This record gives sequence, C-alpha cells and structure tokens, in this order.
Amino acid sequence: MKNVSERTGSCRVSCQTANMKIQYMLLGLIICVAGAGTINSEDVSVSAPQSMPPSSPVIICGYVSYTHGSACTSPSVIVTNLNTSEELAAENQIGESFYQLITSSAFVKSGDMLKIEADKSGIPVGSAVYVVDRTDICQGLIEVNINVGVPDFTVTDITFDMSEPLIGDVVEIGATIANFGAERKVFVEFYDNKSINIERVLNRHPESPINDTITFPDDLLIRAHFKSFDVSSGDNITIHNKNRLVDWVNGTGTDHWTEWCDGGTIRIESRNAGFIVDRYEALLANESISLGLGDSTNISAVWNLSDQSMGWATNGTHNVTVTVDPHGQVVESDETNNEKIGAVDVHPSLDFTVTKVSLNQTEPVLGDAVGINASISNSGSRNGTTAVGVYYDNRSIEIKKNVEIVSGEERDTYISTDNISLPHGVLGARLHFDHFNVFNGHVDICDKNGRVVERFHSVRSIEDYINVWTDWVYGENITV
Repeated sequence: MKNVSERTGSCRVSCQTANMKIQYMLLGLIICVAGAGTINSEDVSVSAPQSMPPSSPVIICGYVSYTHGSACTSPSVIVTNLNTSEELAAENQIGESFYQLITSSAFVKSGDMLKIEADKSGIPVGSAVYVVDRTDICQGLIEVNINVGVPDFTVTDITFDMSEPLIGDVVEIGATIANFGAERKVFVEFYDNKSINIERVLNRHPESPINDTITFPDDLLIRAHFKSFDVSSGDNITIHNKNRLVDWVNGTGTDHWTEWCDGGTIRIESRNAGFIVDRYEALLANESISLGLGDSTNISAVWNLSDQSMGWATNGTHNVTVTVDPHGQVVESDETNNEKIGAVDVHPSLDFTVTKVSLNQTEPVLGDAVGINASISNSGSRNGTTAVGVYYDNRSIEIKKNVEIVSGEERDTYISTDNISLPHGVLGARLHFDHFNVFNGHVDICDKNGRVVERFHSVRSIEDYINVWTDWVYGENITV
C-alpha cells in the first residue's frame, strides 16, 4: 500500500502527462499560424473550420479510505456530473485504493459539480462533492479523495467523581474523547442543562422592575430559555450578565433562548411583563485537544455546586453534555457521534428543623412586649445558613365571589382582583380559603409587584378546592 507521498506522486505524473499533451497541441497551432504568415494572401484561401477543435484531456483521480482511516482496496468508483447527469465509471487496480478516470473537457467544464461515489462489493464506502474550477481544466487534473485526511471524533464516556452529588459539592466531570480518523485539533465543551421554573405574570407596577438572577461560580457562559413571554407595549424584558446588558425581549412569543451571558451570572429584569423561564444552560469548560488516528484522551471539567442560595435551581436532575467540535468547524467522516449526555441527580444537603419554641411570658396581656425564643438545628450533611421567620396572629377576613356560569352560555372571560393590605410592620402573610371553584381558568396569589407566588387552576373543566392555605407572600399586601 502506498503512503501519502507516493499517492500524491502518482497523481502528479498523470497531471504532467496531461499538460504535455496540451502543450503539444498548442505548439502545433502556433506553427500553423506562423507558417500561414509566410504565404501571400492572394495565393491561399482559408476557410473556416467545419468542426469544433478537439477537447482537452482531464484526469479525475484520488484515493479511497474507509471512515475509520484504513485503505479501501479495489474500490468501485462512479463519477457523476451533477450539471449534466452524465455518469462515468473510474478504473482501479487490484490491491490498490487508487482510482482514475481519464476523460476530457467534453465531460466536465469549469463550474460543474462532480459527485464521486465509492463502494466495495456493493456496500457504500463514502462520497464527495467537488466543484470544478478553471485551474482544474487548465492543468487537466482533478484530485478528489474519499475519506482521506478526515477525522472522526467521538465522545466514548462521561464520568462523575460523585455518583450522588449534593448541593454545596464541587464535582469533577471526566470525558473520554477518541479519534477514528486523521489527526486534527478540535474543541471540546462541557454543558450543564437543567429545567427550572421562574414565572411572572403581566404586572401592573411598571415603576417596580422585578429581577430574577441565576448565578453559578466558575461557569464560563450561561443562558435561559423562555417557554413563553408577554411584554406590554413600551416595556421590555432585559437580560444582563454581572456587569452589562446582553439581550432584550419584546412583544409576545414562545420557545426563545436568550443570548449567552459571559460569566456565570444571568439576570432577568422585567417591567410590566409576564413570562415563564423553564430551563437554563451553562458552559462549564472549553478545551482544545489534538488526536491522531486511533488515539484517545481523558479531559475533565469542574462543576461547582457550592452556592447553597442557588439550591432552588440546582436541586434535581441535570443533563451534563460533552460535545466535540460544538460549532461544526471541523469536517468529519461521521458528524453524528460528537455528543454524549450524562444524567445526574443533585440532592439537598441541608435540613433545618425548629426543635423548640418558647415565650418569656406564659399569659401575656395587651400592651406587653413578649420575647420569643426558638431553637434551630441542622440535621443535613453540609454546613449552611438559613433565614428564620417568626409568624404570629391569625386574623379572619371575608371575601366572597359568586360567578354564575350557565352551561353552554357564551360570555366574556370573567376577571376579578382583590387587594389585601397587611398591618404595619408585618413582613408577610398567607391566606386560607374555606373553599373555591375554578371553571376553565385559574386563581393567582401575587405579591405587591405582581409576581405570582402560587397559582390554582382547573385540571378538569371544574376544579373544587376545600380548606386551602396559600404559600407565604412577603410584602405589604397580597393580590388575589
């Protein structure tokens, strides 16, 4: 089997032969013209040629390899001119991976697109498409190799140094990258992709923008996915990294990824806008490697889950993806094996418990200052901090809404709003519903900025709710 330099030499010989023929024909034409110049015009009459001059020879040749890099001997090769649909079969030699088709400029001309297809015993080996230029026709040589010099990178394995990581851990992710083709440099990237839920309703407080922030230490890039958004005219949703504006969202829409934010922070600022963010994606690492035929290597990335305040986002199942050539910069024999996904569950590591509550007065009266003591313990597996709230009082209020909807009746959508102001100095409150019914709609419990804290909706046509406490709402008032 010839090596690469020998293969190139064979094609060069064919090229020189073709050029010699072209030069010979040109020389003959020059001699004829020069000879005609020595004869008087009145002695000789010259008539126009009755046929087109002969076409120049063109050799189409190359080598055929399998996608894993080994030579394909005695291949069957068909060359098709896609502009004319004309097909020609190339010649080969037993035991050689070289093919050659001797044709002419009558078969192919500058600008034509050739498709070269190779098979072995009827089984496809590979193909290539080549656009012919003027230089190819002038030199009489078109060299097209099949699967020669093309890499084939693949991700063969993903590992985690912790099988069940906890919030607060720093995890090492390992990946094995192999190359079954020619040597080449390539980039490898590690991504963390996870579902989350950030929901905002179209609020009525444009003077008070709402900020939702996702931040992870050490991440290189991060972006968020909007399941849906609805922005009032004149307002917007802006996307920021830690220091600057990166992107903005206007109007209404669905299924929208934000631009990438450099660094590990993305801040979503909304003003008079409603939206649902259901997923984030973060770039953990970006490495450059070089692999030869049959080589493999192990690379790693650090996945930092140490920020306990982001536990609401990191708790749950993550899809960690390792991708070779993520931006498609390298032509490969197989572009379908460049990615591998590993799923891993991240669990909470803190478990705070109120173990005891006591008052410094057993029977306080109106006007007394009462001291409240509480004992808090953490039975989790990591150290952490938490906020402790003291809740008191249980006041009764009465809000009644009776909406009569006759079956089959057409009517406009029913909307009502109730605002409940909280006593001065109260940090927050929750509501209790004796009962309510939802008919093809929903009931939202919102804070003062219009943020939906909890939503009750109808799974069936009519949903009955009895003896329901809402989640806690922090702020000066609650909107139903």
